[in-house]
Amino acid sequence: MIGLDRTPMKSIVEIQRLGRVRGMEKVCKRIFASHGLVVKWVKSIVLAPHHTTAFNLLQTHQHQLPMHPGQPLDRVALACLQCRRRHIKCDATQPPCSRCRREGKECTYQASRRGGLDNGHGAASSQHRGLQQVSCSLPSDLVASRNHLLELYYEYFWPPFPMTLPYHFLQQELERKIDHGLEALLAVMQWIGSLYSPLTTPEPYYETVVQVLHQPTSSPINVQALTLFALGQHHCDEREAARTTLDRAIVIALQLRMNEQEFARQHGERNSVLEEAWRRTYYILYNVDQEFSVVARILNFVLADVVNTVDLPCDDFMYESGVIPPPSTWKDYENKDLEEIEPVFSSLTYAHDLRTFVASVRISQGRRLDEDLIDSIDVKVASWQALLPACKKDPFYLDGTIDEVMWQAHASAAVLMTIHRPVSALPYTINELATASFMALGPIFPINIPLQATHTARTSKALDDYGRLLAIACTRERHSVFSMCITAQMAAIQISACKTLLDSITMPLGRNRLRLFIGYLSAMGRYWPLGRKMANEVKAIARSTFGREQENIEGMVTEEIDAEVGEMLGLKNLQELVPARDPRNCDCSRPGMCES
Repeated sequence: MIGLDRTPMKSIVEIQRLGRVRGMEKVCKRIFASHGLVVKWVKSIVLAPHHTTAFNLLQTHQHQLPMHPGQPLDRVALACLQCRRRHIKCDATQPPCSRCRREGKECTYQASRRGGLDNGHGAASSQHRGLQQVSCSLPSDLVASRNHLLELYYEYFWPPFPMTLPYHFLQQELERKIDHGLEALLAVMQWIGSLYSPLTTPEPYYETVVQVLHQPTSSPINVQALTLFALGQHHCDEREAARTTLDRAIVIALQLRMNEQEFARQHGERNSVLEEAWRRTYYILYNVDQEFSVVARILNFVLADVVNTVDLPCDDFMYESGVIPPPSTWKDYENKDLEEIEPVFSSLTYAHDLRTFVASVRISQGRRLDEDLIDSIDVKVASWQALLPACKKDPFYLDGTIDEVMWQAHASAAVLMTIHRPVSALPYTINELATASFMALGPIFPINIPLQATHTARTSKALDDYGRLLAIACTRERHSVFSMCITAQMAAIQISACKTLLDSITMPLGRNRLRLFIGYLSAMGRYWPLGRKMANEVKAIARSTFGREQENIEGMVTEEIDAEVGEMLGLKNLQELVPARDPRNCDCSRPGMCES
C-alpha cells in the first residue's frame, strides 16, 4: 500500500552506544554522516535538556541530514511560511515553492534580516524534484481545498488521536497511487477538517461520508474511518448514531482479528509505518469504546472483555519520522518497574494503562461505593504517576509543543480522583443531576464513609490539578474532544466548591477557574455542538447556584436542593457537613452564599 524507505534499526542501537561512549557532540557529528533521522527523534534518544552544546550543534546541522546513507542533500535552511506552519519540507524555490505551486496556495517568505536571501537556499534534492513532477487529475482549486481540510484535520484533531498515517506519508500515498483505497477515510478526515474551517459548510462533507460508509468493506482502513466518524458524530451531539457507527467499527475490527499480535505484521505489507498504524488503530478504538461508555454511564463496554495481544505502539515522533523501533509487549510494560534502567514507553501506552485500570474497577450493577474501591483508585493513580518517566510527567515536548495524548492521560488521572466527591462536603444540585450533555461524576448511592474532610481535600486537589492542566498556554482547541466532558464535570464541581467551601480570599481564584472552564467549553463549542451545549448547561448550573435567577426564593431553593441531595447520599443533615462561615469575612449579601 505504501512505499516508504526503511532506516536500518541498527542505527538506534548505534546512537545509544555512541551516546554512552563518545559524548553528545560526537554523537551528533556521527548522525549527520549516516542516516537522515528526524531531529526530534535524535534529541529524545541522545540529548538531555542540559546538554546544551550538543543541542545547539544538532540545531545548527538539522538541515544537512542526508535522506539515505551516503546520499548528499543540498542545504535548504529557508522554508516558506506555509510549509513552516505545517512542519513539512520546503524546497524554498521562489516564487513559489514546489509544494505551494502544486497545491495552488499562496507562498510567502519571512523577510530576511540581512536584506537578502542566501543563494544556496533555493536548492532542492533530486528526490524532492521527482515528487514535483507528479501531477493530479483534479483541478488545482479542488486539490487545494481538499488539502486545506486535511491540514485542518491534522492540525487540530490528529494529535490526540494519532492513528491515521502521518500527513506526509498520506500525501506520498495519494501522489503515488490513483487507486489507493482511502476514499472513505479521506471523506471522514475532510468532514472533520471542515468543522474547523470558518469558510466551509460541513453538511455536504457529512453527506458524502454517510454515502461512502453506507456499506463499508471489511478493511482496517474502514475501521479507522468508522472510528473517526463516530468520534465526530458523538461530539456533534449525535450520540446514538455515533454509538451505532462505533459498533460497526468494532465488528469489523474483531472480524479482522485486529486485537491479535500477528495482524499488524500480516497486513502491514512489510512496511513498519503501516504496521504501526494498525497497532494504533486498535488501541484508539479501545479508547473510544471505553470513553463512549463512561460518558453515557454504561457499566460495561464491548472491548473490555476482548483479549488484546497487540504489540504496544511507539511514540508519535517516531511514527511521524517513519523510524519505527521493534515494538514492545504489554508484558514488557508490566515489568518496567523491575528494570535496572528505567525504560520509556509511548504516551499511548501510558494512557492505555490508565484505561485498563478503569475497566478493571468499573462498578458492577448495584455495587456500593466503598472505601476499598476508593483506595484502589487512589493507589493506582499514585503509582501510575510515580512510575512515569521524567519526559512523561509533563505533557510538554522539548520544543514547547504539547503531547496531546499525554495531556489527556493526565486529565483522565485527575478526573479519576473525583471518585471522592460523593463522600465529600461538595454537594450535588438538582440542575447538575439533570444535565443532558454530561453526567455528574461518581455514583450516587447511600453511603456511610468516615473522614469526610479527607475526601473533600482530595476532590479539591483533583480540581486544582485539572485547572493547572487546562491553564497551560497552548492551542487548547487541539486537546482531545473527550476533554470537553471532563471540563464540564470539573466545572460543576468548581461551582459546588464556590458555593460551599471558598471564602472571600479563595473565591476569586475559584471563580476565575470556573471562567476558564466555561471559556474552554465555549471555544470548543465553536466547532463541536456538544461543547456548546455543555457550556450552556454549566452556565445554567452556575446561575441557579449563585442565585441570579431566583433571588426571591433563593433560600428555599437551596434548602430543598440540600435536603434532596442529602437524602440521595444517605445523610441526615447536609448543612452540618459544611464548615461554618464567619460573616465578617464574607462580602456576600447572605452568610454562606457567595456571589460575584
